[in-house]
Amino acid sequence: MLTSSWFNLLLVCVPLGWAADLFNWGSVPVFAFNFTSLIPLALVLGQLTEDLALRYGEGDRERVGSWFLSFYSMREREREERK
Repeated sequence: MLTSSWFNLLLVCVPLGWAADLFNWGSVPVFAFNFTSLIPLALVLGQLTEDLALRYGEGDRERVGSWFLSFYSMREREREERK
């Protein structure tokens, strides 16, 4: 799955985005790394939901997609509350 696309090389940007935020490299590098990491993460999420749809049926694909979206929004709310 990770070797299926050249875009997955951009997954290196995920830990770099965390490091940029952790070590206060500034808002531009944090944004650039995190924005760039969205491309392969979206592809991996799409492949995951397609594989689940093939295995369990179409309804489960929609449930998994909405679960990931709600998990992400919950994490963002927690992060904003900590500030």
